[in-house]
Amino acid sequence: MTKTLGDKLAETLAALEAAKIKSLEEQAAADLAKVERDRARRKSLVDVIKDEMVKQIEKGKVPLVKVSNHDQMEWVRAAEQGKAAFQELWRSLVAELGQEKLDLQVIEAHDGMGMESWLNITVVPRPHKIVYRSDGTREPTGAEIEMDPRPVVSARMRPTRTREIRDGLDLS
Repeated sequence: MTKTLGDKLAETLAALEAAKIKSLEEQAAADLAKVERDRARRKSLVDVIKDEMVKQIEKGKVPLVKVSNHDQMEWVRAAEQGKAAFQELWRSLVAELGQEKLDLQVIEAHDGMGMESWLNITVVPRPHKIVYRSDGTREPTGAEIEMDPRPVVSARMRPTRTREIRDGLDLS
């Protein structure tokens, strides 16, 4: 079955929306190949973080991944706030680690002299799996329910615009 022009345009628009390219002028000027390369770079970073965490934990070490590339640091900071291009990559990393009873932590670090800064990415163990619902809320654990029964909204699990459109939601 061949794709119609409408199907092809819908795929292109979904890719541009995931990259946070929203205005019509930006979409028309965007180079889809560049967007796909950028997504591949972000996916590679997320894969390295996950693989390093797993390797280090299995070796009996406290996991630590240092990110010192400025572009990668900015993307991780935006992802932590739920505002990054290709947010779904970060969201899936957080959710996967949550299923392993791990909470992802991003910690700002610097040399103390103002010359260098970097991000330390690590995980801390949790007594229960961290389960995220499709709407970005985290299911509370028993102890959390006793203190406050409302679900916790995690910014880094915020749905991307593409997903909102696909699910028929409009949260603007």
